[in-house]
Amino acid sequence: MTGEITLKGSVVGELLKLILNPFVFSGLILYILSTVVWLIALSKATLNFVFPFTALIFVLVMLSARIVFLEPIPTLRYFGILLICIGFLLSSIA
Repeated sequence: MTGEITLKGSVVGELLKLILNPFVFSGLILYILSTVVWLIALSKATLNFVFPFTALIFVLVMLSARIVFLEPIPTLRYFGILLICIGFLLSSIA
């Protein structure tokens, strides 16, 4: 029984340490914030208008990786970003 309590205590302690990590904690906060923003957007507009905005996540992640982490992005991927942006614009016009 002592071993089970010790194991449970160490698991809870490790989980708490993980959640309190500044990177993990900020990621959880941003995830909660994005969920709230998504729900607000859905309450103000229709799903077929709001959903194409999720395609912009691919663009933002790729550009953030380039700017923040200085990751190289192949030319073909820039073409993919352009296609996503064109598709987004076409769907928002219609």
